[in-house]
Amino acid sequence: MKNLFLMLCLVFSTINVGNLNSAQAFYGKQSHKAILTFKGKLELESDLDMEDIKEAIENQTSFLLGTFQSESFAKEFGSKGVVGEDQKITNIKVTHLSEKDMDLVTYQFEAETLFNKNAFGRKRKIRVPIKLPLNPEEIYGHGIVGSTNKCTDKNYNSEGDFFYFWDPDQKGCPLKNDQEHVLRIKGTLKKLKKTKRTYPVYDQIFGDNENGDTTRIDLFYGYIESKAPRNLYHYLKQTLLVQDPDASIENVDDAIISAYEIGDFLESKNFRLSERTLFGKLTKRQEKMIEKKGFELDQRPTLDEGHTPGEKRTYKKTFDSGKEIEVNIIIAHSDLQNNNRKKSTLFKNMFEDALENADIIDYEGHSGLGGNLDLQSLYGNRDVFNPDKYQIIFINGCHSYSYFKNMFMDRKNHPQNLDLILSGLSTMSDDATNNTKAFLKYFINPDRKRKSTYQTILNAIERSNNKENGTYLTSVFGDINNF
Repeated sequence: MKNLFLMLCLVFSTINVGNLNSAQAFYGKQSHKAILTFKGKLELESDLDMEDIKEAIENQTSFLLGTFQSESFAKEFGSKGVVGEDQKITNIKVTHLSEKDMDLVTYQFEAETLFNKNAFGRKRKIRVPIKLPLNPEEIYGHGIVGSTNKCTDKNYNSEGDFFYFWDPDQKGCPLKNDQEHVLRIKGTLKKLKKTKRTYPVYDQIFGDNENGDTTRIDLFYGYIESKAPRNLYHYLKQTLLVQDPDASIENVDDAIISAYEIGDFLESKNFRLSERTLFGKLTKRQEKMIEKKGFELDQRPTLDEGHTPGEKRTYKKTFDSGKEIEVNIIIAHSDLQNNNRKKSTLFKNMFEDALENADIIDYEGHSGLGGNLDLQSLYGNRDVFNPDKYQIIFINGCHSYSYFKNMFMDRKNHPQNLDLILSGLSTMSDDATNNTKAFLKYFINPDRKRKSTYQTILNAIERSNNKENGTYLTSVFGDINNF
């Protein structure tokens, strides 16, 4: 018979990624956290073992990241969303399709997600379109026209990046409206509660949080694009352009622009630049050339962290109460693969020191599809956190919610001592300065009597986005402990 089904196996073991049962309350001005459920299916070659089938399901559902951020999804649904790390796959069944000589795998999917609050209106549950490759191993080839895949980003056209940029209904994609190779179903979103009035633990941030009377804030700016400086001489030329009000900054990396703008912001608040360290190498000829441009080299750059150029600037201010705020601005290459290739340890070592000792950390840069701040890749199994120290960490990189929530909470060991502020969608570097200012202003005056809630802080960050960039679904996680 043409539709003969042969049931091979019922109910494999559950796949758990993260822990949905431990999902905590959170707050985001424009975001709702919601549980996504749907019944999925995929087609695979016959007689795969259980581990291979599980891997294939995880491969297929990874395309949700591309689906929910695609332009065609946003046009159909009204806004973008993102799937988180906490996922559960159950009720896996395998049926043989004799007419195709393949196996049909069905399963039940459940995951934590973030979506724009406007999608829900006053409803608690809504339906959401799901678009996944029916056969994830073969789907990339079905999108190729000539020598280019037309179902993904034109600049990130490789098969390895396909899951992240996948959009089967974008203009020119041969899979548009295709139902033979694309699974098109509806899922359900059930929104969860937000916190209403929670606070950072100011008594610890501004108290003896193992730093005495000093509150330490470390701000990291990772190079953004092709304008990243090639060497220290190139880096210093860019810093001089940033400081010259009449110069064009068109060819200056956004990380350098933002970092120096935050330095100006701190000086406007009467912070003083107390220390500056340059990393990289300058030849004698380059030293003379940079001095002619007006740069004063107070001390020799250091090669202790390798040849990749960067800088650390330390600003300090002492308040009437005797308390001190120290802000370290670190400008460095945060690309893990680049740093490994060039044997640069600047970002790695500075970030490790911050994880152990800083009260507040703000990272502005690329997530690297989760690789740039991957604690396992950076530090192995080494304990990099002080579990007894309360910290706030703001990771303002693309989809940081999808990559780092569980990773950082788990490695902290005492998650009650960590509040994470993460972005749900792709972030834009031209918002880095305003986002940092909106966040930082609540933590640079320990003598301020009125302490603001996380709801106030997250609202301010949201408002600081450029209007054309819209929301990043920025949210705080962990604040449930801070009533």
